Amino acid sequence: MFQRIHIIINPAAGQVEPILTYLNKAFHKERIEWDVSITHKQGDGTRLAKAALKKKYDLICVYGGDGTIMEVAKALHKTGKAMGIIPGGTANVMAKELGIPIDSQQAIEFLTTNNIKVQTIDMGLCNGELFFIRITIGDFAQVVLDATRTLKDAFGQAAYGITTAKNIIKEGTNKYIFKIKGKKIEYRGASLMVINSGNIGFENASLTPKGSVSDGFLDVILFKDTAFMTMASLAGNILLNNKPQKNLKQWKVKNIDIDCVQHQPIIVDDISVKAKNLSISVIPNSLQIIVPKKK
Repeated sequence: MFQRIHIIINPAAGQVEPILTYLNKAFHKERIEWDVSITHKQGDGTRLAKAALKKKYDLICVYGGDGTIMEVAKALHKTGKAMGIIPGGTANVMAKELGIPIDSQQAIEFLTTNNIKVQTIDMGLCNGELFFIRITIGDFAQVVLDATRTLKDAFGQAAYGITTAKNIIKEGTNKYIFKIKGKKIEYRGASLMVINSGNIGFENASLTPKGSVSDGFLDVILFKDTAFMTMASLAGNILLNNKPQKNLKQWKVKNIDIDCVQHQPIIVDDISVKAKNLSISVIPNSLQIIVPKKK
């Protein structure tokens, strides 16, 4: 059991709950020494985690959404120091990917038990910057951009459904030029993803059911169109774990170069970037995370 824990808290996370009360109740009961630091702006998660590393805590935890978790992951990448995740965001993709309890009280209490293990996962590198979950290009990137903080506060995860409905009625495709294993190939599509975690925000629902955050590969998925019926069929297949749709083109890669050719939105995890050419690679065995032991 961990004896000294530091928790980095994002007070603007999607959940509204007395997180300090939950922490005190669980850790006081087990006589765990703990303290917290608070994020106020983008980048604070990385800065605070680096500061916590110098104080030699047994465990550094993060309470927030996937964006805050990514910031802390950047600091802990390749350090050998494990990260604990207490979900507090809207989608909590990585927590669902790894089977971490989504309820924050349960996630805290789980950290005080012996039902834990360390899982080493991969991260990715895009134009020299680390990413944690996925890169999204095209129509689906616009879905993320349109899901504003106000919309997520009002509707929670349904905000993404609202913005998806807004964007999938658009027609047209983009040209992409890929370089995989030294070979150039060209395709057209409405949206493109380079995926470490395929979870779509629901437990056991993944764009890459045969993929893993620990397999040493990234999954590339090209969506040939985002018409309403295509997306409805795709969603049904994902939720029912059926075979992939015909409107998808997929590759497993360790490295890929992408020329987006036309200007379009690009999201690296939760961050919008301005680029046309992307050089992407996987970094295997990059980050240690505390997860439940499988029963």
